[in-house]
Amino acid sequence: MQKSRCDRSKSNVGRGTRGAVAWLEWALRNKTLEPGDVLLTDNEKCWKTDEFTSMCSDGHIMQMFFPADLGHLMNPCDNSFHATFKLKMQQHLINYPLATRKDKLRCIERAYYDCHEHDVQALFAHCGITDNRPARTMSRLITEGIRPREKFLKVHSDQLDAYKKWTAVTEWCDPQDDHPEQLASLSMGFSKRLLARISH
Repeated sequence: MQKSRCDRSKSNVGRGTRGAVAWLEWALRNKTLEPGDVLLTDNEKCWKTDEFTSMCSDGHIMQMFFPADLGHLMNPCDNSFHATFKLKMQQHLINYPLATRKDKLRCIERAYYDCHEHDVQALFAHCGITDNRPARTMSRLITEGIRPREKFLKVHSDQLDAYKKWTAVTEWCDPQDDHPEQLASLSMGFSKRLLARISH
């Protein structure tokens, strides 16, 4: 039986590279990736080794990478599959107060398959990969979470009040925040500045 490329070069490469090569071999063998497909990844070195890129080329797979420093916004895994996956896994773990390793693995598997195809498609659209309005989508992604949603405005206001009282009692103030009372407008102002930069 012929050894995989990953096994043959195990002593010369790191674990990440071995894992990437092993995954690509599996994806090509099982036709998860087929000629003409696009493989979109972050900028980890394991995706850019000569071995990995040559395997993609041989399999007629086009490689693309997220822009530097934007993977956390544009990668559907980071925004926000991992958070959803973790929440579902914790919900399953509630049924196992004294969870064994096997129980945890079972919960991980269930949580993974709880994410349906339409959920994945929605994540890709949310991150702008399948959306046809890239500028608008990126503006939203960059400013996402900076301004609290309407239903959280009261909580946000209460938090700001608590912070202002705390700074008064402790006589503490951040060097970049000499005027705590201005915090309420900080998020809105920052959001506007970002949008202005993007529009130009």
